[in-house]
Amino acid sequence: AMDLTARRQGEEALLRAVEDSQIANRAKTEFLANMSHELRTPLNAIIGFSQLLDMETENPLNESQSENIAEINKAGRHLLNLVGQVLEINRIDSGELKCVPQKVSLSAIIDDAVTSMSDLAKAKCVSFDNLIDKNSDIFVSADPDKIQQIFLNLLDNAVKYNKKGGKVTLSLVEGGPEKVCVAIRDTGDGIPEDNYEKIFDPLYRLESHVKNCIDGVGVGLTVVKKFMAIMRGQVSVESKLGSGTCFTLEFEKWVD
Repeated sequence: AMDLTARRQGEEALLRAVEDSQIANRAKTEFLANMSHELRTPLNAIIGFSQLLDMETENPLNESQSENIAEINKAGRHLLNLVGQVLEINRIDSGELKCVPQKVSLSAIIDDAVTSMSDLAKAKCVSFDNLIDKNSDIFVSADPDKIQQIFLNLLDNAVKYNKKGGKVTLSLVEGGPEKVCVAIRDTGDGIPEDNYEKIFDPLYRLESHVKNCIDGVGVGLTVVKKFMAIMRGQVSVESKLGSGTCFTLEFEKWVD
């Protein structure tokens, strides 16, 4: 009888702990959603007013002022993008965000992402080596917006955390049957092996061995991992300190 009572008490305590955890999780989700919406209003004001200043015709800005306004605008848009991604993570965690797979041309998505990142790459003196033929008929089962965000996030990190004069290589690698695998390799400082899982945690940032980088890596990589999961894909990482990092994406091949 004593054993039965103890077991019941243990089960009740476990149920209470699970319930408390679910309540805390819901509170966190609601807080992040509300915070994200609250942040959007002042951010849109910053972006809007910076654009108005730049369009001023009666008292036009000089070149230096115009450059400063462009930086304000760029930072505002970057923050707005981060806020949007936090909201996306929240929607996935709360089960709101669903994925309806479509036939997506992998080479077209990659070509667009590389083009979008070309200015950032030039500014960082990093070159792209896209070994995936832009005319190839490779189709994957994916959500077009989400797969585009995945490549933008990974290429952004691959450029940002690279060395001056470094390279970002995109290539197809061997995958399982009915799978398409893409490797994105950089020539940066690399990631310690014990951080492989941590880098996908929201707001985690690499510190000691990554210098002169003001942006965290966590939100973007969290989005990558969660988007891949809801598209029934996978993301993995391999790295060697001093030699760079390789992210591998495994997509489901589109079957007509």
